[in-house]
Amino acid sequence: KVLVTSRARLHLRGEKELALVPLALPAADPRPALDALARIPAVALFVERAADIQPGFTLTPDNAGAVAAICRRLDGLPLAIELAAARSKILAPPALLARLESRLPLLTGGAGDLAAHQQTLRDTITWSYNLLGAAEQQLFRQLAVFAGGFTLAAAEVVCGAPAATAAATGVLWTHAARNQPVPDVLDRLTALLDQSLLQSDPGEEARFRMLETIREYAWDRLVASGEAAAIHQRHAAYFQALAEAADAGWQGTRQAVWRQRLAAEHDNLRAALAWAQETAQWEPGARLAGALARFWATHGYLAEGRRWLEWALQAAHTVPLADRARLLDGAGEIAYWQADYAAARAWAEDALALRRTLGHPAPIAEALTNLGRILWRLGDRAGAQALLAESQALRRASGAAPPSAETQRHPSGEPPGDI
Repeated sequence: KVLVTSRARLHLRGEKELALVPLALPAADPRPALDALARIPAVALFVERAADIQPGFTLTPDNAGAVAAICRRLDGLPLAIELAAARSKILAPPALLARLESRLPLLTGGAGDLAAHQQTLRDTITWSYNLLGAAEQQLFRQLAVFAGGFTLAAAEVVCGAPAATAAATGVLWTHAARNQPVPDVLDRLTALLDQSLLQSDPGEEARFRMLETIREYAWDRLVASGEAAAIHQRHAAYFQALAEAADAGWQGTRQAVWRQRLAAEHDNLRAALAWAQETAQWEPGARLAGALARFWATHGYLAEGRRWLEWALQAAHTVPLADRARLLDGAGEIAYWQADYAAARAWAEDALALRRTLGHPAPIAEALTNLGRILWRLGDRAGAQALLAESQALRRASGAAPPSAETQRHPSGEPPGDI
């Protein structure tokens, strides 16, 4: 029997892999107990190395929270923690934490008896990156566009062949498509896992992620490659399609599945919106924000959702009327649950006017219901009853579906306490 340490699997018969995971990290606690914190491996390593540089360094109530946050920011990577601790002679933990917004420029100055590629964290990751093939390097840097992890299907669309991007709105949402992976992406993804540049989280549908320190390096490479704009475009298109599919199926039998899927991808959805905002991509941003309104409302992300919807409404005159109406519907619903009934009424009235212009019975009926419950809250019972009666009559005449679970409550009922 032979015990071998290696950056990557050797792919030999009889090989058994035991992954060396990063050091255990402290939980996010603003006032951690010092004794318990000192026993956590990542923290213990930082304190030990900091004391080597600055004799007498210890955990105190004043620096404990910053030390814990430093270890979390560095993903529990031993070399990163050692290089950060080496800065303790000049930077106190709170100051060091503030400078770790960009990790790689700070994490330098390794011990002189280490190999050259271990003198800085950037050099260590570069050493691993240079051992990859050209196709694997390309996938590695492109995966930096994902925030909070990704699925195989997402990687195939965003980083796969251009034809896969055209299929994003349909084929890759099905289980059958996941059994027909885009050629090459699966193999390259497996290679990155084997070489410890990706982490995998088990589940019904496996998710993959980069440690944030690794992702920062990959992002630098992506920007330098000139591919960032195209990959951002693909990323945004994929998650716009996901959000719109979820919105279309929200009132169906798969609502729970869609809610879980959007919750898992929330960081990616935020990243897509941020890209749209930064690059003034008004129409994609407006469509994505409008599609997420129900998710934000039902999951309690009211303030965040309202900020995005208000941003999208600033230039909603440039988007199709149906997209503008969906933004107004969403903004009115979120303002309603925030008990801002004046704003909710203004948005709901504009939404109803647009819905009447578009002429589709089911959305008109939904807009009537939304405005009716707002008027009830404002004390206009007669106005509310008239709108609700019109909504019911329109549904009966058109065969439209009944109101959604969020709007079918009688307007005299109290909203849930957790909203």
